[in-house]
Amino acid sequence: MNKSLLASLHFLGVSHHGQSQQVRGQYALGDEEHGELLSSFSASGKFQGILVISTCNRTEVIFDGGSQALALQILTDYFQTGSGTISDHFVALDGWQVVRHLFRLTSGLDSMVMGDIQIASQIKESIRRSTDAGQLSPLLSKLCQGSFKAGKRVRAETGISNGAASVAYTALLMAKEYFGTLRDCSALVVGTGDMGRDVVYNLMSKGLNRLTVMNRTESTGRAYAELINGHYMPLTELPGEIDKHDIIITCTAAGKILIDENMVPDSDAKQLFLDLSVPANIGAAVHERKNVVRVDIDTIQNHLDKSMVARTGEVPQAEAIISEEMLAFQYRQILDMASPSIVQLREEYELIRQEELARAVEDMDPALLPVLEQLSQRLVKRLAVMPIEILCGQAEKSTLAMEEYLDASLN
Repeated sequence: MNKSLLASLHFLGVSHHGQSQQVRGQYALGDEEHGELLSSFSASGKFQGILVISTCNRTEVIFDGGSQALALQILTDYFQTGSGTISDHFVALDGWQVVRHLFRLTSGLDSMVMGDIQIASQIKESIRRSTDAGQLSPLLSKLCQGSFKAGKRVRAETGISNGAASVAYTALLMAKEYFGTLRDCSALVVGTGDMGRDVVYNLMSKGLNRLTVMNRTESTGRAYAELINGHYMPLTELPGEIDKHDIIITCTAAGKILIDENMVPDSDAKQLFLDLSVPANIGAAVHERKNVVRVDIDTIQNHLDKSMVARTGEVPQAEAIISEEMLAFQYRQILDMASPSIVQLREEYELIRQEELARAVEDMDPALLPVLEQLSQRLVKRLAVMPIEILCGQAEKSTLAMEEYLDASLN
């Protein structure tokens, strides 16, 4: 495997793999924080490209150039933690490990809910931010293109995304299980985050009776409420509205508890609290109230629908597709790397051909010139193909090494 192809590619990330919601919450990024962290990396001037991926379950940075040590220092300075803490919480990957991670992530294999298709749109948003900031290097651009190709194939050729394919839809299934029917239920939505919007869309598709929207920014809240035929109320009214709704959903970047047990009265009526925020917006003690169920992101992971069993059976095929796409990505990288040299070699061949042809026709019948011209052009074309054939042979050898790496990484 040709490691030098991706020697500049690195990764640092924290996610639901091995880290609790509380730990992930320390590194959660809202829209503003996302831009600030991107700017912190850019300001160092040491990176050719940066991609920051931030969802409710992960905060990850893929960077082209620079070093792991410098990236750790930037993260430490930004999050105001000791370097040891960052090192303990963030996983570090390099080169082909980064390629495999992003390919699996875009394909839904690394999501909290296997087959989650929402992650693809979140990565696209990260790409847009990096592009707007001038931080999407050619290597990162090609990496992202390759990952989307892999994801598209996995979804088309396997059943990995059949059934409930997102945290939002799994939350809906839990709501239906708790209430039976949602047609007589009302919901209070605090925040207008993407995941909260998806939950609301799913609830409305099942006949939700009434919907109230609260948001820190009034204009955004009102616009969203109008879009979904809901009713907007200012966030200051939250304490008085909780007992008027059956389902309470929070999806904000507030970074603190907005609803605690003192705001939730004991009642004979059922209530479901869906906390989709990281850090949590709903206190854990709320669950102790009568007829109240509190569900957070980590709880949802333990209540996946029955289709998850079938999806698990699709993993080997999905992994095989990802391996194929990684090999294709490597092959393209080898040819892209060699392309300028091949072009230069062809130009040198052409100069030599013209010089030798000029010498040869000095004492020769001019009628033979077309024949020599054609012959010399054919020779140059044949010679120009040889470097490509040699490169293809090297790519095949590198492919064998890559296959060994993929086999080892899957075992």
